[in-house]
Amino acid sequence: MRSPRVALIAVFLACLAAVAAFPVDGIRLEEPLVDPGTPEMKKAVAELLEQTAAVSARLNGASIGLSSDPQARATYALSVTAALRSESPAIVVILKRLSDGAQSAPYSWLGPIKPELPTLLARAVFLQWSTFTGLSSPAATEPPVVVAELPAALIQPYAYPWALAAHSDGRIVAALGTSCVELDHALRVVAEPGKSLAE
Repeated sequence: MRSPRVALIAVFLACLAAVAAFPVDGIRLEEPLVDPGTPEMKKAVAELLEQTAAVSARLNGASIGLSSDPQARATYALSVTAALRSESPAIVVILKRLSDGAQSAPYSWLGPIKPELPTLLARAVFLQWSTFTGLSSPAATEPPVVVAELPAALIQPYAYPWALAAHSDGRIVAALGTSCVELDHALRVVAEPGKSLAE
């Protein structure tokens, strides 16, 4: 009869073998392109990418690993462009497969750097990686339809649009007839300015 210690070691070795069978795909963070290229902005973007790598390790560490080390083993490279001028800040990330140069669809963040951005970027990179591996391709579904306009009736029933405005942080304010709504980056209603006046 085996001792419990031998059985525990056998289970541990089996787990190591299972992990080795599914290696983590390395993603090398390329040097970001930052505008304006001031030391403060470069530092802010570097900190953002460090936080993104930490969140990615926590959320997706079993599948992908982000590293800024140019010597690290990598299957993919992540390019980051950060245009952070005050009038219209934006960050765009694109994942590239190193074996053939294929690129993912870009993920764009419109607005300044915010606390939730590392989590959003980590999830975006995972989704970009998933498109290369086939994890995000359901078998028999219709592809999403790209629309050129967002009908106001989807936001509020019987609403008709009068005007749109954008805040410096990327939120959108839409005047809809007798009401007004504020939309975030995901086009979710986050506020209804002036609602108390209409009631």
